[in-house]
Amino acid sequence: MVLQNKENYINKMNDRYELDELTEQLREAVNGIYFEIHGLKAGIETDVNNSIPTWQAWCGDKEKYYDDLEAVMTDKFYEGYSLTELVYMENISIQAY
Repeated sequence: MVLQNKENYINKMNDRYELDELTEQLREAVNGIYFEIHGLKAGIETDVNNSIPTWQAWCGDKEKYYDDLEAVMTDKFYEGYSLTELVYMENISIQAY
């Protein structure tokens, strides 16, 4: 899947997500995201059925499903960190696909 209108979702200055851009992308079900944390591949995909979004997160071999975007952003699923925290970490590069 190719990210459309990449400039709408990625900070052009440093190619890093801003928190509101990441939240909006997941809310609008534009594309999934991926990153690595502590050597583990991780990410989240949005699925929409009957106009109702759900999210599937993974980190290494772990998977988790969400039906609430607030939980997606604040759950410390990723090696003890939430997506909200990961956005601000210098050593984490979140990418769209």
